[in-house]
Amino acid sequence: MLRNKKMNSCIGLLLAMVMVFGLCGCGIIKKEADSDEATVNEAGNTENDSKDSEKKDSEEIRPQDDFYGYVNKDALLNLDLHYGEAYGGPAVDIMNDVNAEIISLISDIANSNKSYEPGTNEQLVKDAYIQFLNQENIGNLGVEHFNERIKEINEAKDTDELLDIIGEIAKEEGQLLYFDIMIERNFFESEENALYIEQKDSIFNIALKDIYESDEERQMLRSYVLDALLACGDELDEAGKKADDFVYFAIDVAGKTDYQIMDAENPYASFVFYDKDALDGILKNVGTDNLEKIMGIKDNPYGGWYVIDTEQLEMLDASFSDDNLECIKTYLICELMYRYNYFLTDEYEFLKLYVPASHQTKEMETALYINGLLEYRVSELYADKYYTEEMDAELTHMYEDIKEGYRQLINEADWLSEATRKGLIKKLDNMYFVKGGGTPHEVDKNDAKLIGDDAFMTFVNVKKDNYNKQLGKIGKAHDKSNSVMSAQTVNSMYGIDNSFNITVAIMHAPYFDEDADYYTNLGGLGMVVAHEMGHAFDSNCINYDADGNYNPDWISKEDREELNNRMDSMIEYYSTFTIMDIYHVDGRLTCGENYADKGGMECLMKIAKTDEQRRKLFENYAYIWCTMLEDTVAMEKLQIDEHSLECIRVNAVLSSTDEFYELYDVKPGDGMYVEPENRVSRW
Repeated sequence: MLRNKKMNSCIGLLLAMVMVFGLCGCGIIKKEADSDEATVNEAGNTENDSKDSEKKDSEEIRPQDDFYGYVNKDALLNLDLHYGEAYGGPAVDIMNDVNAEIISLISDIANSNKSYEPGTNEQLVKDAYIQFLNQENIGNLGVEHFNERIKEINEAKDTDELLDIIGEIAKEEGQLLYFDIMIERNFFESEENALYIEQKDSIFNIALKDIYESDEERQMLRSYVLDALLACGDELDEAGKKADDFVYFAIDVAGKTDYQIMDAENPYASFVFYDKDALDGILKNVGTDNLEKIMGIKDNPYGGWYVIDTEQLEMLDASFSDDNLECIKTYLICELMYRYNYFLTDEYEFLKLYVPASHQTKEMETALYINGLLEYRVSELYADKYYTEEMDAELTHMYEDIKEGYRQLINEADWLSEATRKGLIKKLDNMYFVKGGGTPHEVDKNDAKLIGDDAFMTFVNVKKDNYNKQLGKIGKAHDKSNSVMSAQTVNSMYGIDNSFNITVAIMHAPYFDEDADYYTNLGGLGMVVAHEMGHAFDSNCINYDADGNYNPDWISKEDREELNNRMDSMIEYYSTFTIMDIYHVDGRLTCGENYADKGGMECLMKIAKTDEQRRKLFENYAYIWCTMLEDTVAMEKLQIDEHSLECIRVNAVLSSTDEFYELYDVKPGDGMYVEPENRVSRW
């Protein structure tokens, strides 16, 4: 399947159920299991490490000592994590609200007595919902189709025949196996699209890094492959040998994977363009012609491909040989089974271990399935229902105010050269704002044919249609006007093509409340907008010019040195902050996000002028990050998340905001106090 993994966003604003726009609130309050008391683990810094960070339930938390705790104490003390939940707070509540809205929207359409025009979003949603809801033997629908593919794969005499099968599956089912391909905007020529061979980061949803490092993960991989092969008719000894060989293959691929690319602040700097001759030197077994043939590309207008991890690709190609034929067959069979597992569970019962049991009603489960299958059609319906003219007017007003705030910051930054200042203003002016779900597609009555004879064939038809739409981007200009996220995704993001996307779903309280005043909303949704726009000028995206092209030299050497000095100060500043008094923030890992947070707050201070305006802004800013996390989850985020933990996002930003000191009379000795010479500024 053609994918768009991490290429659109420069900040990777992750949404994994509750990871809201990369700003996934958490301020750590830890409830003791044997006590009704709660302790607030304060985000301190090295100047204040001697202070006692534990505040008893009965004690007052002063805004001067811990603003995050001051605002969120009561909410956190009354927040209970239900069984199986590792975090909770407003972000989780919004996700639950959005899920309820999606279920209501889809159910209302499906249960309507209306007859919808063929090819419309409503017709497809209604027919797919009714089909899935009433479909018997869901877990058996794909068995015949899958078994035919297994037979073809097993009977293949060499890798040439396997390539033909891979091409047929891509063409007929919209599933591209073995290779990870993406068609996306050219990160060096932003008006164009380009072809990318992505870095493979997992196999059957098991991370390659974990496979390389963990025997437990290798055993998990072996168990899945063994179970799949046994279910497909292999004898135990034969299946065991194939499973062992496949694990060795996976380890070899993992060993040739450049994990620094995965974790790099700017992974795009690793992209290498290869023309056909050069790529043939890498794809010695598969060949560029075969790669394009199996994808259905008749003419490559770009003259080559971008490769993200050359050494890994060489390893994958070297393994695609007749000497390794059985291992490649194993890969294709198991990957296809993994992708179709929902429709195979009755025949291959072991797959139920990999398909989470639903605890929802059949109607709710069906609505959420349709939301995933027809995501961008549901997106248009969701935006049409929930995005109001009033919301649009307020969001546009907020965006323009924030844009003007950044203009003031850039113009007042006396350390910038005039050439760089003009370039930054041009980048600000060129920013493309996508809101309300983007531009709706034109209805095609032929799309009614996507509803197949059963739910499995509808699934296949939709995947095939999505695949063909991706291929249709080849040779076309890059289109910024379409949102890179569905309207029902709780997210907001800045794209390195200098576009800014915000979804309808994120416009829920406390981020945006139609009944709240402007400055309260400015501390919520406004901070989200300012944060995202701030990414245009962070330590990573500053490498992209006003047109969204990767061009680090567009900033003068002198200005870049000053930017690097400021970056070093930001890294050092955040590295002094801790959670649970001893675990330090990784200032380098989180630098880009911290830049956007700090720049965003500096921007908002250009808009909120009075004490009352700033009080409302600060308090809602702290509240949107109100989250309870289990300690183990907090520790994991501290090591891998490019965003600082939420309590620190609040306290670290405000401890370097002069207006906060003035409003709350913060003085030396207070928990929020940082010496003036140690405070940081983006601008």
